[in-house]
Amino acid sequence: MPDRSPSTTKGAFHCPHCGVYAKQRWMEVGGCYLHGDELPQTSSVLAGKVYKAMTTNPGETPNPLQQQKHSKPTMHWRGPQTPKVKRRNTTSGELPMKLSGNVWAVSSVFLSECTYEDCRKISVWLDERLLFPEKSTVSAPNPDLSDELKADYLEAASIVSQSPRGAAALLRLCIQKLCNELTEKKDTIDKNIQRLVDEHGLDIEVQTSLDAIRVIGNESVHPGELNMQDNHDTAVVLFDLVNFIAQQMLTAKRKRKEFQDNLPASVRAKIERRNAKQPI
Repeated sequence: MPDRSPSTTKGAFHCPHCGVYAKQRWMEVGGCYLHGDELPQTSSVLAGKVYKAMTTNPGETPNPLQQQKHSKPTMHWRGPQTPKVKRRNTTSGELPMKLSGNVWAVSSVFLSECTYEDCRKISVWLDERLLFPEKSTVSAPNPDLSDELKADYLEAASIVSQSPRGAAALLRLCIQKLCNELTEKKDTIDKNIQRLVDEHGLDIEVQTSLDAIRVIGNESVHPGELNMQDNHDTAVVLFDLVNFIAQQMLTAKRKRKEFQDNLPASVRAKIERRNAKQPI
């Protein structure tokens, strides 16, 4: 299976934001000196200027960027090309390279934009290293999960480094939703997991693992609630369990069906006749 992880050597990879395999548009970053003693115009500063102008002149919606006295930073698209990473002098810490006048090209900083229509988010790179978003240490969600569950999974992955308890709470909720979908019954996780083990062939070790990390059992934590005892290791186990349940209950079932569908019609008919004769 080809390596599709994010990298400055590729024109397409699994987006660090949405997880979708998509082409990337690469940008080189440049900029210039601010005017005089002017400070960086962060989003909060610009928002304050807009609010002040709107309250002073009702009905007008100003663009504070048009009032800047310095040239705005520039970004150059590289199209389908990948960035030409140059090793910087790590001893001196030198990073920018002067082009002309007060314009500088930040030779080791690159941006990649995901071309997936529902994402379009930008990632920031320093040399070959991904700076933003923080690279996730968890696996991608099982592709057979529903869109809603994938969204929950990816949201948990995006916060697991900063808030493992928040990620664990989201994943417990994700497991509850997954069990509801698989059993087609809105019930407690305990009862639905038991149904999956008894009626659908889910590995009993999954039930034991869920009990151990307080998803089911007498000391279970309610889905969506924070548990002060959760940590990063707990969250990683929950990520793996979501994918394992999906692998057993969804992916394996889909692959069995694909295998049967690819059999010759005569063979499928023979199997169906044989199964019809077996007692229920």
